[in-house]
Amino acid sequence: MSASRRQAFETLGLPPNADSQAIRKAFRALSRTHHPDLGGDPETYQAITTAYTVLTDPAAAAQADAAAARAATAQPPASPSARSKSAPSTQRAAQTRHASGASGAASRANSTAAHNTDNRYTPSGPASQDVTYDGAHPALSERDAHTLVRGSIRRRSLFDRAVYREARTAAVMDLFERIHEHVPTARMVLGVRIDGTDIEAVIFAGHRLLAVDVEASVDAEHAWDGTTLRANGKPLAYTPDHDAVHALERKIGGSRAEALHVLFVPGRSAQHPVVNRVGATAGVTGPSPIARAAGEGIAYLAGGPNPSSINLSVYGQLLQFAGRDTHKKNTVP
Repeated sequence: MSASRRQAFETLGLPPNADSQAIRKAFRALSRTHHPDLGGDPETYQAITTAYTVLTDPAAAAQADAAAARAATAQPPASPSARSKSAPSTQRAAQTRHASGASGAASRANSTAAHNTDNRYTPSGPASQDVTYDGAHPALSERDAHTLVRGSIRRRSLFDRAVYREARTAAVMDLFERIHEHVPTARMVLGVRIDGTDIEAVIFAGHRLLAVDVEASVDAEHAWDGTTLRANGKPLAYTPDHDAVHALERKIGGSRAEALHVLFVPGRSAQHPVVNRVGATAGVTGPSPIARAAGEGIAYLAGGPNPSSINLSVYGQLLQFAGRDTHKKNTVP
């Protein structure tokens, strides 16, 4: 196992044999605890998301290893006497780490996170051979473009409490993780505002964009007929915002946008709620649970031109539309 992956597992408090599901679960839990919008430390949050990137992106791990190797070769070799003097303390440290086990890794997550802050993955050369970069933006470099997620969900109204925003953030993060797993060039910007139109999140790859709207709902079977969403036969206050799609295509030239409407039930699986599409006008799209919405998003983004490219111009413009979040370095997914 590479040094970068081993360190990433420690940062997330996981054993080295943890599977992808455990990695996602640990990342979501730590994100909720350390997200800056919820009072967490931005540097710790950055380290957590960097660790997740290394464990889910082979190119990121390769680049992190290359950076570590360059840093190691830049240091002068220790003299034999220095090595012999440090050996006892090194052995004691190793014994301590071995005795601590998995619980020790979890307790070291925050301290490891602080040391990882300056080691963000910056793709270049052979390590990123499957990723290309298009366009240009004065406020965004290729290094910055590897940040998977930026921004934060905006407050909708005076009554939009932090706990509601946290639930929507967790849902949209889950959606993005599922899409990014199949479309590695996908990036997400939260809290986009264009000419008075608020967009919860924009996920994009190449020149295709998804305007994502996330709504919490009740745990019941839903029906969508193309105009009205019902739960247990009762209509819900749900109105798809198509203005977001028009605003994106109008402001970001050469792009194509679609709406992705996501319903979720707090505390339930990504397959809930079940949404049946009924009637001739229901169409093939509409409000969907997270799992189905992810499938629709993957098909749309992967089916566009240059799906393996990261468009710097698109990314930079979205960050500007996020306004207050332009300079935040949140990386998730």
